[in-house]
Amino acid sequence: MPGFSPLLPLSFDNKDGFSLTQNYYDVARQNLKNLMLTNPGEKVMSPNFGIGIRTYIFEQNHETTYSRIKDRIKSQVKKYLPYLTIRDVEFAPDPGPDGGLLNIKVSYYINVLNFNDELQILVSI
Repeated sequence: MPGFSPLLPLSFDNKDGFSLTQNYYDVARQNLKNLMLTNPGEKVMSPNFGIGIRTYIFEQNHETTYSRIKDRIKSQVKKYLPYLTIRDVEFAPDPGPDGGLLNIKVSYYINVLNFNDELQILVSI
């Protein structure tokens, strides 16, 4: 069965050549993850594309930073992934002694498929 797009990270598959996403749910999840991890300026033909979650590494681990990240996620999804609706964005700092990790959980709705899902990303801060 042909797929929709290359599955990232790229890996070889004996059936399709490169592994492919097999349904629209995986495509939507992969596109959201790509938007989250891309820094503005990395996508040459669309320099404003990307949330650039890693650019917040040296920001204060505080509610105001979380609010800025949440606003950026919502505005970027509205512009580049209009088939998704962001339901909620939750932040859970690492309770360990170093506190060097931040878990970001994005709950979203795929409008055309009438499907709720969530994406979790662990970011080193």
